[in-house]
Amino acid sequence: MTITILEAKKADIAAILSMQQNLASEGAIWGYGPDSAEVWNARDLDWLFLAIDGSEPVGFIYCEERPYEGECVFPKDSHILEIIELYVRPQSRHSGIGQQLVKTVQSKAKSAGFSHMRLYSAAKRFDDILAFYRDCGFVPWYLEMVKPIEELDWGKPVGKEVW
Repeated sequence: MTITILEAKKADIAAILSMQQNLASEGAIWGYGPDSAEVWNARDLDWLFLAIDGSEPVGFIYCEERPYEGECVFPKDSHILEIIELYVRPQSRHSGIGQQLVKTVQSKAKSAGFSHMRLYSAAKRFDDILAFYRDCGFVPWYLEMVKPIEELDWGKPVGKEVW
C-alpha cells in the first residue's frame, strides 16, 4: 500500500461524497449525515486533503479556521484550525492513513501561522477516537456524557458498546 496525500479539488467532491455516504451507513457517529454536493461546492477547499492508494481515494480530512472565542485552553488571540471531518475507509484503517492526514494538515497549518488545532467528535466508539487523537498529539479538553436512566443495567460492563 502506497498512500499519497493530495490537496483535494472540486473534481474530488464525488469521491468525498461517496466516503461520507459510507460513513453515514456505518452508523458510527451520533447524528451524522453526509453533506450535499452544493455544500461542498460552496466551501473553500484549501483545507481538504485526500488520501489516495494507487488511484483509489481511501480517506480525507477537512478543516476550517475557527475564531478564538476566549476558550480557557487557548492563549489569547490564538489562530485555531478545527478538524471538521476525518474519514478512512474501513479496509484502510489501522494503517497510519489517518495520522498521515492529520500530519499533512498540521504541517500546512504551521506554515500558515496557525497556533493550535482542535476537533470535536460525536463518535460512538469514543475510546477508540480518543486513543487515535491522543496518538496524534491531541489532549482532551472537554467531555460531555449521557446516560439513559431507565435502561442502564448495572450488571453489564460499560464501554465500547452502544445502546
